Amino acid sequence: EWIRALQLKLPFLLLPMAFFVFPAINKKSLYYWIRGFALFMCFSSFLVLFNYASNYEAITASIGEGQVIPTPGSHVRYSLFLAFAAVSTLISCFSPLQTDGKFKWLYILVSAYLIILLHVLSVRSGLAVLYIALFILSIVWMISSRKWWLSILVILGLLGGPVIAYNTIPSFYNKVSYSNWDFHMYQRNEGQVYSDSQRIYSIIAGWEIFKKEPVMGSGIGDLKSACAKMYKDLYDVEPKIIKYPHNQFMFTLSGMGIVGLILFLVGTLFTFFYRKAFRHPMMLILYTMIFASFMVENTFERANAIAFFLFFLLLILNHLRYQRA
Repeated sequence: EWIRALQLKLPFLLLPMAFFVFPAINKKSLYYWIRGFALFMCFSSFLVLFNYASNYEAITASIGEGQVIPTPGSHVRYSLFLAFAAVSTLISCFSPLQTDGKFKWLYILVSAYLIILLHVLSVRSGLAVLYIALFILSIVWMISSRKWWLSILVILGLLGGPVIAYNTIPSFYNKVSYSNWDFHMYQRNEGQVYSDSQRIYSIIAGWEIFKKEPVMGSGIGDLKSACAKMYKDLYDVEPKIIKYPHNQFMFTLSGMGIVGLILFLVGTLFTFFYRKAFRHPMMLILYTMIFASFMVENTFERANAIAFFLFFLLLILNHLRYQRA
């Protein structure tokens, strides 16, 4: 287990070296990459929607039972990629850094399509990071532009989005209904086999493991067995439903203790604050989404999530190097 965790994190060491030797890219090239990623996610979604339309009744009904619309790979990571593609494409169209007006409205439509698609897929973590990112952008825009009334209208629009989706999109309605039912089962202590309740149980188990070893944690190599034992002690459940803590901070705390969490935060946030990189809107949104996902997922324990984060992080840093040249 420790070797697996080490292999998973090797890109954090190797990919920065690869990007360092590449020439720095200008803002036009950065936006080409962002928009290209958005188009890629658009094309991939056509297959998702085709499959959904082909089995509409069965899949829609299954959402009310805790299932999801099939997507390439994990639906959680897929929704995170969609959210980033949607918001970053909007930034590329309206940011003061925007230099090329060609196809601007096409990419606005692409972003709107991806936002609607996220509501159709109804993956709660993806929707959460989308709305948090849009809210942060609205606040930044309010402060920088001083157009308070317009920014307040945007925020009110964000509040109205879920209401409209709830009343117009069957998959979204079914997902909300299931979430309410799942939480009710958790309150009755009968949610051990339901997805939302399992996340809560896993975080509680991680906290109990941390309390036993607060300084250094259980050790990443021993965390899986520690979770199995804690699940048995707390919930008396079969090992097949045992999960790692579904929260990146709790995963780090339980596996590496306070020392590990401090090192994790320093290592993760260093690039965000280095030379005030957070001032770039793409960097701000990337970190906002990743840290929001940390609350409900152990995001950095998945290879595709690490690849996504590192690629765009290093792409943005490479562009910042061009700006400072």
